[in-house]
Amino acid sequence: MEDQLKQMRISKVASTCVVKEVLQHFQKAHIITIQEHKMCEKIDALHTEYCSLKKLNPERREKSGKVLQFRSKLKTTMPFWPRDVLARMEKSKFGRTVSEVEAIVEDIAFLESQMTDREAISGT
Repeated sequence: MEDQLKQMRISKVASTCVVKEVLQHFQKAHIITIQEHKMCEKIDALHTEYCSLKKLNPERREKSGKVLQFRSKLKTTMPFWPRDVLARMEKSKFGRTVSEVEAIVEDIAFLESQMTDREAISGT
């Protein structure tokens, strides 16, 4: 029981650190995100899934459908944004100056890239 509690605390700290690192990129691009504790829950769920896959027989692990599905999941960006984020960003363009609208368009392009191929990188 004490080990489980200790493991839960470590997991909580680790997921919080990951969220802090990831949030920097979303904030830099002015992308609205879900609440931090919800982000941590998603990371914890991913870690729990990983731990369950590690328990599979090593000889069968490589060909397991669950492992292949997990690998494809890792190739995508974890959606830390609300479902209507693109619509909200589009609405935020109204009443802005030309340079502000251009910045919002750039932020939208970055988010769309993160939603698909993850090729875009944030500027320095």
